[in-house]
Amino acid sequence: MIPQKKYHYKVYRSGTYLGLLRDVKSEFTFTQDINSAGSTLEVKVPFNMDNINQAVEALLTEDGNPILDESDNPILVERATDEFGNADDYTKIRTGNTVDVYEYSERYPNGKIMFSGIINRIEGSLNDDASNDLAVITVYSHGYDLDNYIIQDGS
Repeated sequence: MIPQKKYHYKVYRSGTYLGLLRDVKSEFTFTQDINSAGSTLEVKVPFNMDNINQAVEALLTEDGNPILDESDNPILVERATDEFGNADDYTKIRTGNTVDVYEYSERYPNGKIMFSGIINRIEGSLNDDASNDLAVITVYSHGYDLDNYIIQDGS
């Protein structure tokens, strides 16, 4: 029996590893035009706004000190962790983050990078059944911008 190919989608921001994109629902495919350095990858990942992990934390001031009630107890808040958006440097699904796709298979047991690019667009798809909610992430390869510039020599 030949083992299945597995793809790991590793996410980085400014060289810092942020983690794997989990439960990717789309097949690994990307477009490649002839005589073109650029290509795009579309990645679909599930998310459920109702079941995102809730963290209970102290509400903080701008200085990072907890806000206290009349009895000197910290005021606690419950909020969803940042999975999407541009507010937090540790958010995995954020425009500008780098995505490297590695293939693990019989041919590449230690993994081989098959695609590398930058997240350019994120679209949400909310459905009546929350278990089918998807985020569609468009990743431009690092060569995508080369399509828009003429190569010049130094003279």
